Amino acid sequence: MTSLFRITFLTVTISLLLGACATQPYAEVSGDRGAGRADQLEESVRILGVDGRAVLNGSLSETVEPGRRLLRLGSTRRGPRGTSGATLVPLNAKPCMRYHFLARHESMTMVEPWTLVLSQVEPMPECLKKFPASAQPPLTKGPAPIIIVGLGAGGLLMS
Repeated sequence: MTSLFRITFLTVTISLLLGACATQPYAEVSGDRGAGRADQLEESVRILGVDGRAVLNGSLSETVEPGRRLLRLGSTRRGPRGTSGATLVPLNAKPCMRYHFLARHESMTMVEPWTLVLSQVEPMPECLKKFPASAQPPLTKGPAPIIIVGLGAGGLLMS
């Protein structure tokens, strides 16, 4: 009896969560650097929190509501003293857009210091298909990623 209740409860919960995601446009934050990267100074970034809410197990990808968000991100590189520190980053998330972050370390052997890099911003075709009104103007692809060098009073300072 108990296992049947658990299965039913999980099925209903998952259905409700998936249904809620499909009712409005969303954005995604990704910290996965990808398997094909050759730069040994780059590491994936864990999403540790969004708007003050902790993300369980620090996932590499998190769906967020569009609008102003405060992200807590940390490098996945571990050293003898544990993981590197986390940083808070404001993001104005646009509907149906995916934001790729990565950590660029100064050394292959040291955990810190590291710099947070917004390496790519791209539209999500699966979201745009569901919510065509959320389409953003096409992005121009620049030659270099945006390196976040600090936080100013007005938000991100980028090089």
